[in-house]
Amino acid sequence: MNSFSEARSSITSAASLHEREDEDYFSVDTKACIRLSRPKTTPDALAQNLHVALQELCLHHAGLDSKNVDPLISSLCNKKYLCKLSLAFNRLGDTGTAKLKKLLVKAPRLKYLNLARNHISKDGCAALSEGLRECKSLRHLDITENLCGDDGIISICNAGKFCQWTDLVLSKNRMGRKGVAGVATLLRDSKTLQSLACYLNGIDYQGAIMLADALMINKSLQVLDVAANPLGSRGLFSFASMLGRNSTLKSLDLRGCDILREEQHHLKSDGKRSVGPSPRAITKASAVGWEKLCSQLRNDSKSKLESLRLSFNPIGDSEVRTLCSALEKNKNLRALSLSNCDISPKGISYIGTMIRKSSLTALDLALNTVDKYAAKALGSGLKENLYMEYLDLTQCRMRDSIAYIAQPLTSNTKLRTLLLGGNLLERKHLLPLSQTLMSNTYITDIGQVACRCEFCEKRGVKNMWQIPKYVSDDVKQIAGKVAGKAPGYASKFLSPSEYTSESEKSGCIRALLNRNRQALQRKCRLAFLMGLHKSSNSSISKTLGSSSIAEQAILSTIFEYAKMV
Repeated sequence: MNSFSEARSSITSAASLHEREDEDYFSVDTKACIRLSRPKTTPDALAQNLHVALQELCLHHAGLDSKNVDPLISSLCNKKYLCKLSLAFNRLGDTGTAKLKKLLVKAPRLKYLNLARNHISKDGCAALSEGLRECKSLRHLDITENLCGDDGIISICNAGKFCQWTDLVLSKNRMGRKGVAGVATLLRDSKTLQSLACYLNGIDYQGAIMLADALMINKSLQVLDVAANPLGSRGLFSFASMLGRNSTLKSLDLRGCDILREEQHHLKSDGKRSVGPSPRAITKASAVGWEKLCSQLRNDSKSKLESLRLSFNPIGDSEVRTLCSALEKNKNLRALSLSNCDISPKGISYIGTMIRKSSLTALDLALNTVDKYAAKALGSGLKENLYMEYLDLTQCRMRDSIAYIAQPLTSNTKLRTLLLGGNLLERKHLLPLSQTLMSNTYITDIGQVACRCEFCEKRGVKNMWQIPKYVSDDVKQIAGKVAGKAPGYASKFLSPSEYTSESEKSGCIRALLNRNRQALQRKCRLAFLMGLHKSSNSSISKTLGSSSIAEQAILSTIFEYAKMV
């Protein structure tokens, strides 16, 4: 399976995962916000019960089509506070989409519109574009996985010239070169667009040239996603050249783009000439785009790129070495993704040497091979690294080699997340990690790794998410009084204090990670309380470090403090 098909399958599986999680996420039903997935009520009944102060409506898998969407649209036209509308995973079609024009004209505060997977073709896009031109407040538009084609994409982009969109998602829409030209025209003229997603659209190197030329002029775009497109080495060269003349782009996604393959002409069996990718072997011609990318990363005076995703692209050891030498001098890049890139242990050792001097804070090396030699290089790099906060080593065939990574982390105070799931780790392999966590109070997550300590096995805990059996002290005392009638009954349970103390002493990874999470929450609470006083000189960012690590903890701390007040 090539890199393009792997990236496509990963994106498809991620989409199906989001569909399965809809019922868990969309469970809000209030006057101002309604989020429902597969609702039991009919669209007519739902439309009648919408409150006047409704601000957000998300109806996924609701069975909406061109026949039953009329009552909902008529009801929403009277909701002047509506700012977010998501009707993804329905069957509106062209006729139902055309009826949305009435709503778009009468929605003065609508900022978010999601119409993903609604069977919208070019005719529906043409009708939708008329309403989009009148909706001046719209900022986010998502039409993922429809049947827009070139004509539909051009209609949407022509409407965007009259709007002030900040986020535009056009992924999986069977876009051709004409459609890419329309996107490039919008990108060239827009002064507000900050995020653009065009993954899985069949964009080749000529489409990459159009987008790169537009980005040389654009001064607003910050996030560009062109993953799972057959860009090839020429497409990579175009985007790499663009980085030297663009000072606003911060995130570039090139997953599964065959960036080390050269497009070449070959003959079919019938004798006709065709264009296709060269064999998997990396040639001198196919490495031109890679060399250009590394050259731009080495000279980062103009480019402000902070995130680069290169997963699902086969990369050789020499290419990894060139990239590492460039990143040692780069001071702007913060996140690098190299998962499933067929990197050998030798290439991983180059990365281990690079992170000693690099300013990376997040590194994804999942689905590669990390043996003892490569793990030793990574461990020595982490010992000297001063910035790394996230490291993903999922399914890297690690067993005994985990000791070389765990031991140097005893003195590391920056790393928060070390993902080790899918490595078939047994109790003897987890022992070095447990010893490290005894002294390291900063790591809070190690991924999907089952704790196999004696304490957890004794209490019947078989995975990292199972709740251990413990009860309150009062209940335990009552159970002890009836111990004569039920011998050994009370000994099966532990109080929370006993569970924490005994598990930490025994080196239970679950308890040690929980201890670190609680310590981080206390740190966030302290920083938040200190930030409430204007006379304090310590800010939240200075106390916590990077805000990306503890963003969720800060939010939970704010809510907890609000409850206390």
